[in-house]
Amino acid sequence: MTYEEARKFVTNAARKGSILGLDSITALMEELGNVQEHLKIVHIAGTNGKGSTLAYLLAILQSAGYRTGRYNSPAVFDYLEIFSINGKSISEENYAKYMEMVMQACERLEKKGMDRPTAFEIETAMAYIYFYYEKCEIVLIETGMGGDEDATNVVRNTLLSLISPISLDHMQFLGNTITEIAGHKAGIIKDNSAVITAMQKKEVLEVIRQCAEKKNAYFGICGTPKHVRYDSGGENETEKLTSFDYEGADVRIADIRAAYDSADNGEMMRGLQTRLNGAFQPYNACLAIAAALYLAQKGFTITGQDIRTGVKNAKWGGRFEKLRDTPLIYFDGGHNPGAAVFIRKSIEIYFTNKRIVYIIGVLADKDYDSVLRETAALADYIVTITPDNPRALDGKLLKEAVMKYHTRVTYADSIEEALKHATAKAGTDGVVFIFGSLSYLLEIKQSVINI
Repeated sequence: MTYEEARKFVTNAARKGSILGLDSITALMEELGNVQEHLKIVHIAGTNGKGSTLAYLLAILQSAGYRTGRYNSPAVFDYLEIFSINGKSISEENYAKYMEMVMQACERLEKKGMDRPTAFEIETAMAYIYFYYEKCEIVLIETGMGGDEDATNVVRNTLLSLISPISLDHMQFLGNTITEIAGHKAGIIKDNSAVITAMQKKEVLEVIRQCAEKKNAYFGICGTPKHVRYDSGGENETEKLTSFDYEGADVRIADIRAAYDSADNGEMMRGLQTRLNGAFQPYNACLAIAAALYLAQKGFTITGQDIRTGVKNAKWGGRFEKLRDTPLIYFDGGHNPGAAVFIRKSIEIYFTNKRIVYIIGVLADKDYDSVLRETAALADYIVTITPDNPRALDGKLLKEAVMKYHTRVTYADSIEEALKHATAKAGTDGVVFIFGSLSYLLEIKQSVINI
C-alpha cells in the first residue's frame, strides 16, 4: 500500500461521517490484537486546552527521556501531525505500513458481516498500533469528541485520565447542559485508576467526582498558577515569556505532595516560564504539571528540572500564535464560549491601547453568538469570512450575527481579501486578530506568509 492509497482508504471511510459508540472500534481493535491494552496511556478529555496541556506534558516527558507517542485531532497544519512520537510526525512510509494493517482488519470485519468503521475509528486504531509497534514508553491520547463513546475510549486501562476545562460545545451530540457534557467527558475514567481535573465549575467538579467514586478511581484537582507575569522577557529582546509559580498549597492531591515538597520539585515550581502566548496557557501548564507529578509518584523518573524545561520548551501552534510583526497579526483556534473568555482576557493583556481588527470565521454548529457576545466589544472593526469547511457558517450570515454586538463590520469573499481589508484598517500600530475555528488556520497561515 502506498501513502496515497492509504489516504484514499481513509477518505472513502470519511463519507460515513461520525458515529459515537464503541462497538465498531472494539471489534476493530480485537482484530488487531487489542494492542492498546499493552500501552501506558494518559487520556485527556475536555472542551478547551486539551492540545496545549498535552504539548506541555509531552515536552516534560521528552525532557525526562521517555519515548512518547501522541495522538490528537483534528489536524491543523498537516494531516500527519495527529500521529507523532517525541514531537515528530509519522512518516508517509509508516503511515502506509500501519494503515494497511488496519485496512486488512476492516476487510476481515466486513467478511464477518460488520460495517466498515468510520474514518476516526480507523485513524484511532492506527494510532494505537503505531505506538505499540514503535515501542513508545508512554502515550498521550486526546479524545475527538466527548469521552465515554469516543473511539479513543476503547482502551480499558489507563495510567491517568485528565479533564481539561469543560464548556458548552458539540451540544447536538453531548447534551444541552454543562453537567450533561461533563458526564460524557468523565466517561474516560477507568476502574481503579486515577483522574486529575482542571479547576471547573462546582457542578462540573461534582459530576467528575461522582464518576471517579463509582469507578473507585483516585480523584484530584490540579492547582492554579500564582504570580503570573505576562510578557516577562526572555533571553533576548524579541522573546516574550510568561512566568508563573505552581503553588503546592493548591495541589489537592495528597499522594503527589511528597514529590512536590521534595527539595528538587519544590524549588523548581517557582518562576516557571512558557513561550506559549495566551492568558490560558499557565492554567494548561498546571494541569500538565499535576499529571507529571502523579506519574513521578507512579514510578516515572521525572524531576523538577524536567518539568521546568518541558514547560518552557513546549510548542503548540494555532493558539494565540503570532504570525507576523509588521503588520502585527495573531490567530487562535478558539471557537466556543469557554475559549472566548480567555480570548478576551488575552486580548486585554497583550493588546492594551492598540487598534484591534478581527477576522472571524465560524462553523454553523458552534455557539458563535456567545463567542461574539464575549469578544466583539474589544474590536475597532470586524471582518467576517466563510471558512473552507462543509460545516461553515456563511460569512454573510455571520456578519448579521456580529451586528447585534458591533456596527463596524464587513464581509470578505476570501481570506486574502479579509487580510487586505483588516491590515488597512489596523494600520501600522494596530493588530489583526484572527479566530473562530481551527478549520481554516492553515489557510490563514499560508495567506499571511504571502502578504
